[in-house]
Amino acid sequence: MQLHEKFGDAVHPIAFNIDFDEAEGEPSEELIQKVTAELTENNITCENLMASTPMEPLLEHFGIEIGVPVVLVFKDGNVVEKFEGGFSYEKEVHPAIERALAK
Repeated sequence: MQLHEKFGDAVHPIAFNIDFDEAEGEPSEELIQKVTAELTENNITCENLMASTPMEPLLEHFGIEIGVPVVLVFKDGNVVEKFEGGFSYEKEVHPAIERALAK
């Protein structure tokens, strides 16, 4: 289930692709096309951002140790919950969002 379908306008899901393949600060056209195709294939319709820096500093900034996929739940600009690797949206992420919305 799409997060927006479950939580409506109370949430703003964003897909953030941290693959990076260019030294000039922008992802290549090839990477953009690949990511766009994957999002379309998986029916992911939320806003999509692409990294303009290498992956390692991003992982370090957010304290990500296990790897992708990762879900960060933000409230008022702060990370309030983080899920890495294998997790369940329904059993873990949805309750985390509900907790954040209830605060």
